[in-house]
Parts: sequence; structure tokens; C-alpha cells
Amino acid sequence: IMSEIPYGIIATVIDKNKLRLKYPEPYNPYEIALLFCMERLHSYLISKGQENKKVFLVFESRGKKEDDELELEFRRICDNNSNWGYRNPDFKRFDFKLIFSKKSSNSTGLQLADLMARPIALNYIRPSQENRAYEILCPKKVATTKIFP
Repeated sequence: IMSEIPYGIIATVIDKNKLRLKYPEPYNPYEIALLFCMERLHSYLISKGQENKKVFLVFESRGKKEDDELELEFRRICDNNSNWGYRNPDFKRFDFKLIFSKKSSNSTGLQLADLMARPIALNYIRPSQENRAYEILCPKKVATTKIFP
């Protein structure tokens, strides 16, 4: 099913241990991943001529405090006011909408994201280990996986 259904993958891997070692007070890894994925999504959407379209981004809810923090960073990115990064894409070229979905909603999209996350992470942690799930996902990537730091 994963190889036959139409979808695209934009992924970021944040190595939390390396992040803590490199930066004494690092940004929130979820916020870093959000920015990197949105940068790649921005480029992908432009390449497909989708400017000025409404784009819904669905995130798994992780709790009120965490959701509020992620939503604040999402709003900053959408307003072109992100606190860091060297790229300056104009996110206002799209009408990004944020949706939080609880795990209990049993969302098909969130289930698919969970099925993709582990093989992508394992490929980073153990790149020489056989990873058939990752091999199935590779053709679905619409951008290279960003690894940080």
C-alpha cells in the first residue's frame, strides 16, 4: 500500500544529542523541524505552481503547552518572523492553516506519518542496516531529508 498510494515525503531529522552538544541553549527541536520542513514544503509548492493556495498542515497534538508553543512558532514562520535560519522564503505566498489532531482521532494521515518516521529515523541512526521500509519510502521523497545539526 505504501508504495502504491500517492503522497510525498518531506522529512527532517533532528539529532537531539548533537543539538545539545553543539548549542548550549538550543531551540526547541520540534520548532527547528517545523521550520526546515516548511522551507522544503515552500519550495515544493512553488515548483508545482501552488502560490496563493490554502495549505493545511496537520500535527499530532502533544499537549496544550507544547501545542501552543508550536502554534506560536508556526505563526512566526507564516508571518516571515522566524527567529533564525539563513533562508528567507516568503511564506506569505501561501495560506497555511494549522490543525492539531489528537492521537485518539485515529487519523489516517497521522498513522501514515508514524509509519514513515521510524524507518527514516532508523536510516539515520543505522545507515548500513537493511531497512526495507525506508527503501519503499525513498521514491516518495519530494525533498532530501534535512539532518540537523
